[in-house]
Amino acid sequence: MTITHVFWSPTKTRTIDAEHPTTGRGAYSGLTLQELNTREGVTLQRMTCEEAYQLQTEADRARYCTGADEVTAERADDALCCLPPYRWTRTAGVAATSWEAFAIGEPLTDRLRTWFVRLGRRWFELIEDRAIDYADLIDAVKASPAFHRAEA
Repeated sequence: MTITHVFWSPTKTRTIDAEHPTTGRGAYSGLTLQELNTREGVTLQRMTCEEAYQLQTEADRARYCTGADEVTAERADDALCCLPPYRWTRTAGVAATSWEAFAIGEPLTDRLRTWFVRLGRRWFELIEDRAIDYADLIDAVKASPAFHRAEA
């Protein structure tokens, strides 16, 4: 059985059930779309799995990607040591112009990870896509209000 469609809740921003390809009923609940609408008290939408995945990704970005916050070096070190880091890289050079970045090994969602970025001597934490380019990651930190606050 291949699931191609789901019942999506726009108010809860998540899939409520998968549509059984033969019966058209919810594969998990056994209910029709109309019965699910009554039970959930909202108007669910029937859509493809791909459409629902895109909406879920957008909802996750709106919920979690709120910009960078400055953190202590100890907080970044704790994150680095809790699990093997994901995509850890750093530059060599003068401390004021060097940078370092890694994500926590365990993802937050299917696409999002918690990143730690060091610019010079300052560390920042933010949530971004797992496949983000390092230049875009650094630009996201530099665009945040936390980056523009004076060092304490």
